[in-house]
Amino acid sequence: MRWFLIAMLVSLAALPAQAQQKQYCTPEAYLPEQIEKSMKVCDAIIADQRQPAGEKIQAYQNRGDLYLRKGDYSSSLQNFNQAIALVGTQKIVPYRGFGGPSPPPGSIDNIKAAGVYNSRAWLFVNRKEHSRAIEDYTKSLQIFPRSSDTIAARAESYRALGQFDRAIADLSQAIEIVASNKFNPIDWHFRKRGELYRITGDHDGAIRDFDKVLELAPKDYEALAGRGVTFLAKGDADRALRDLDQAIAMHDFNASNPRYRHDRGSAYRKKGDLDRAIGEFDKAVEHGFGLTDAALRADIFVSRGETYGEKGEWLKALEDYQSALGIVSYHSRAVAGRDAARLALSRSTQPVATIAPANASPAPVVAGPPERRVALVIGNSAYQGVPALPNPKRDADTLARALRSASFQFVQVATDLPRDKLAQALQSFAAEADNADWAMVYFAGHGIEIGGVNYLIPVDAKLKVDRDVPLEAVALEQVLTSVTGAKKLRLVVLDACRDNPFVAKMARTVAGRSIGRGLASIEPEGGTLVAFAAKHGQTALDGQSGSNSPFVTAFVKHLQSPGLEISKMFRLVRDDVLAATGKQQEPFTYGSLPGQDFFFRLQ
Repeated sequence: MRWFLIAMLVSLAALPAQAQQKQYCTPEAYLPEQIEKSMKVCDAIIADQRQPAGEKIQAYQNRGDLYLRKGDYSSSLQNFNQAIALVGTQKIVPYRGFGGPSPPPGSIDNIKAAGVYNSRAWLFVNRKEHSRAIEDYTKSLQIFPRSSDTIAARAESYRALGQFDRAIADLSQAIEIVASNKFNPIDWHFRKRGELYRITGDHDGAIRDFDKVLELAPKDYEALAGRGVTFLAKGDADRALRDLDQAIAMHDFNASNPRYRHDRGSAYRKKGDLDRAIGEFDKAVEHGFGLTDAALRADIFVSRGETYGEKGEWLKALEDYQSALGIVSYHSRAVAGRDAARLALSRSTQPVATIAPANASPAPVVAGPPERRVALVIGNSAYQGVPALPNPKRDADTLARALRSASFQFVQVATDLPRDKLAQALQSFAAEADNADWAMVYFAGHGIEIGGVNYLIPVDAKLKVDRDVPLEAVALEQVLTSVTGAKKLRLVVLDACRDNPFVAKMARTVAGRSIGRGLASIEPEGGTLVAFAAKHGQTALDGQSGSNSPFVTAFVKHLQSPGLEISKMFRLVRDDVLAATGKQQEPFTYGSLPGQDFFFRLQ
């Protein structure tokens, strides 16, 4: 008996060490060696033919998570696809609670089945493929509809795509589910919804949500900062400063947070305390070099540049605008500020006019401000999945110079844009168009018509399957939306009808879906003119290497002709292009303009 007790004590003493050595197929692995050990266990489960489908589903899912931790997105996706394929072979049954009986053979509970789609959605989020993430979150919710976490995760992807109303609706539903289950309210749901209310201009709704967060978590500095920025947007700089001061002081590690410093600087600027504002922007610049958010880094320089401009320190302002453009080359406020700073500096070098004598003739009456004309000029040349186009980037630069000489006060040039940057550039330009008389978007690159809908193709598009087009390209409708705010003329010019290499290799999933040669004809709303470099069904020529395309050559030539009304100008462009291409390419315009005349150059 004594020896038995000794042996038992020895074995019990050894249990912790043995437990530590045991390995599991689990995604909760953080160190490289842990990941590799877990991967081997997953491999063994998947290779074991005796394992039931439920275990293999979990092993594929966990191995996909492990590959995701390693940054191997391709292998991760393969494993999630395998797991989802196996889910399709099982009967999905309701979850029986923690500690309840396991699902019968040939079935899987709905929480586990939904979780596989959630894992693949998270992979798509990491790849910034938010449309595909939304599809998987939606499939997950079809299996387990009342998952507040899944609904809130889908809201984040809607937000990333700029679909703020849908994101707000999802967060509201998540909050309702949590409340109906009598769980404690989740403060971050309210905070995220508050941020969206602020973005969409519902400042009162944002403040209500931030108040709710601070009721649940009084030390939530993010909610304090969010409420402060909302008060600033409402014009209440004093209340904004109170919240921002508290957010910055709440934790030492936030004292140098560049976002909060930027926001507090903006509040001081609103109050007219420009020196303290610049001091805050200085701190934001100092601590902002490690930021991965390029847009915020650029915004900090722009805000400081604008403040220097208000002080009349134009050289410092110009330096900040150039720094911002070095981070985000198409930043609209930086471009406008840079041009204003250059103009102010050029005027400051001119001699100061002497005071006119008392008997001098009266000064001429100064006319009101000229029409504000703005343009976004995009040239996509460096396509990643197909051969590069030699001319769009060159065409964009040539056209931009011509537009500036034709009294366009704001011309933003953006080249070689992936999908997210293309959407961001259009969204940013829409704000410029809202304050303009003329708004024009020019796009040179690849375009495609599928099912009667026209799309512009970003440089990172793959388009392996026809169903990928709406997810990887940008619909022409989004371009038209970006110019709708202009008061007088809305113009979209598409030099995007080139012979398209994507079409030949694209797999078709719907037999009846048409994929056109060139772009499809459209009927834009009144007051909008859309010009195609080649009429519907035709393809445009890219031009010889080292020169511009035939369309841009003619367009630039005629827009610089004084006294040439826009409708006639495009007719002359058509004639020149037909002549230059041996009648292979005929530009075409769609839409209608109001009765007044429009001139790129009056004289």
